[in-house]
Amino acid sequence: MKILTGQEKALEQLDTRVNDLKQKQTELTQDLQVKKVELERAEKRLESLHHAAPSHQSELNQYETDLATIYKIYVEKIRNHDYLQFKLEKYQKLEENSKKSLKGLIAQNQAMEQENIHDNNEIIEYQEPEQVDNVNVDRDDVEMEGDEFDDDDEHF
Repeated sequence: MKILTGQEKALEQLDTRVNDLKQKQTELTQDLQVKKVELERAEKRLESLHHAAPSHQSELNQYETDLATIYKIYVEKIRNHDYLQFKLEKYQKLEENSKKSLKGLIAQNQAMEQENIHDNNEIIEYQEPEQVDNVNVDRDDVEMEGDEFDDDDEHF
């Protein structure tokens, strides 16, 4: 009998448990149906919102096209700025190289002048020719070799 009572108690506990589970299943099924209804409503609302255009849609579209145009102009100006900046830097480098080259040539020229001055100091001093007083020479008195020169031409 003890076994039988133990089995009856176990059976009652199982029945209670089964009833609890059935009740939970019913509650969950109801919650699931409520959520499905909410989902269907939300989907219908979303669909209606997709089909309905906002009140300022045309204005928004105009702003988007204006923005695209302005952006293209901006990109073009940035490209031009970068290109001109590159050209300026290239020109400045070329100018700097030209200045360096010119300074080098000036230094070389100064060195050559110093060398020439040094060489001129070594040359025998220049002697001035003796001055001849009252010398008159007629052209007719001077004989020229060959008749290469005409009398009308003045060649000295």
